[in-house]
Amino acid sequence: MLKIERKHLQNEITPDATGHLALQRASKFSIAEQRTKANDQDHCSFKNNVQNRDDIYHANFGPFKLQSAFQPIYMVTPDNLSLFAFEALVRPEKSGTMVVPSVLFDPSANYNLAELDRLCRTIHIRNYQLLQNDNATLFLNINPAHFDNAGSIETELKYLISDLAEHKIPASRLVCEIIETKAVNDEIITRLCNGLREIGAKIAVDDYGSDHSNWRRFELVRPDVLKLDGLVFRNLCKTPAAVPALKNLTESLHEIGCILLVEGVESRNQFDIAIAAGVSLIQGYFLARPKKTAQQFPMIPTAPFLPGQNKIHHSQVFRPTISFNELSGPIQ
Repeated sequence: MLKIERKHLQNEITPDATGHLALQRASKFSIAEQRTKANDQDHCSFKNNVQNRDDIYHANFGPFKLQSAFQPIYMVTPDNLSLFAFEALVRPEKSGTMVVPSVLFDPSANYNLAELDRLCRTIHIRNYQLLQNDNATLFLNINPAHFDNAGSIETELKYLISDLAEHKIPASRLVCEIIETKAVNDEIITRLCNGLREIGAKIAVDDYGSDHSNWRRFELVRPDVLKLDGLVFRNLCKTPAAVPALKNLTESLHEIGCILLVEGVESRNQFDIAIAAGVSLIQGYFLARPKKTAQQFPMIPTAPFLPGQNKIHHSQVFRPTISFNELSGPIQ
């Protein structure tokens, strides 16, 4: 499902029900610190797998070496693009050769996928903190299929809080992407999102329009950010309905305090369509490919021109002009 009707938004999700959850300005990092004190000891052995080499953190997991890669997410303003956030992605190696993440997260593997997923987040947070920037937002993937009860969710929150507190990163700078896999049940999704919001993190629905990232998932998560699936977006761009459909979706989401992020932007035409539709956040190879450390990004990424305007004037790569907390109202 691509189009979200306004009447559905008004009837199913009211501003009163979601406004205070969508984009909270006050960080609840103190709650995170309180929980962390009681839960550090059993996390120590887990974090011993993480190593620092050449000022880049990586981890070993069985035959795999896990490394972080970061892809920038840009915010569109009336006259430029501003680097707003990084999505953290895992880049695994096996026997010195890069392998695709699907090999690492093979469901038939005889190791604990939840623990693997958690270890990936740990190294991502450590590499992210090397940016030493108070404004850059971090997008982290969370697989809901790895939770089967309330205890498994509490364990995940414990580890996440510990990692954030260790590096003095407020949870308000974190956006947790609920990926498109199937959850055990709806209650797991609700508990997970409530727990993440309690510690101050924001929530995104990843790859909307594919697999289980559908309207039902949207209702359960009530996200702060909706990431439209890249393939869905690129197929839509082949039709005359692309701009009006995206514009309708963008405006409908803004009415309930949710922001549309279009990922998988791979061409100038797709970029122009997103701009014309009023999309606020854009991600894709056309702008920048993932790199193993965010410090490697050039000051001026590869985005050429906004339609009808001169060359884009980019902010400093670690200095986005708008912080996440400023997105509580409609974006003009």
